[in-house]
Amino acid sequence: MEFRELLNTPGPVLLDGGMGTMLQARGLSIGEWPELAALEHPDWLEDIHRAYVEAGAQILCANTFGANREKLGRTGRTVEEVVPPSVEIARRAARGRALVALDVGPTGQLLEPTGTLRFEEAVDIFAQTVRAGVQAGADLILIETMTDLQEARAALPKTYSREDAVYNLSRSGLMTASLFSGNLQNLRVAVQDRIHQPYRSGLIGHYDDVFRMSYELGSLGTYVSGAGPTIIAMIDADNAQAFGRNCVTHLEDKGITGWRVEILSAAPQGAQIVIE
Repeated sequence: MEFRELLNTPGPVLLDGGMGTMLQARGLSIGEWPELAALEHPDWLEDIHRAYVEAGAQILCANTFGANREKLGRTGRTVEEVVPPSVEIARRAARGRALVALDVGPTGQLLEPTGTLRFEEAVDIFAQTVRAGVQAGADLILIETMTDLQEARAALPKTYSREDAVYNLSRSGLMTASLFSGNLQNLRVAVQDRIHQPYRSGLIGHYDDVFRMSYELGSLGTYVSGAGPTIIAMIDADNAQAFGRNCVTHLEDKGITGWRVEILSAAPQGAQIVIE
């Protein structure tokens, strides 16, 4: 099963629990590096992962929380030495019953201006860990326990394709032109997003069914809100109430539950700048 499929299955998705405390319970000594367990205590690590699978975990976090070159530099080991066996042990324990996440934690250093680590250097540090994890066969990447928003940003993808970036930037111009000219048929293209929507859509159950339904019922443009698991359809005001009623009926007919339909009105005067 793939990650998006797992998210669309009924019920909660269960992750595993702590790793450091479990290694300590197994006998990890004070001063030992938990990040090196795949090299120094592989049997312990596999037993812990397997116990989480038997307890019902659907996602195992590989023992890579601190496996970045900033932390590993103090151990004499490299990212390329530590990450692959850590992911492999988790995959072996999972035996196809759970997915394996590359666990990405903080670098342990403060970013500028609070600290001395440059943002670009943090990006490169995380990219090295992610490359090693992807090559080792991790199913997904979990970014966690970041106390600095900038550091969390550094762990996200650094670049997008030029084609997708230009496409996304051009959408705002097409949106404005469509609304001013009255050519509302262009709104369908103007709301398409090639950067954020592909991953947001995978987090919403029945996304394809609801998205398709909105256009079948007359939506001028449908997109995923960045504020949460919300699909927004742009409708002519005269047809809005009928659209809402038809949405409810279609959702019920298709047996799609867990959705709420709301009709929101846009202010006819548009955005205003108020100077007090």
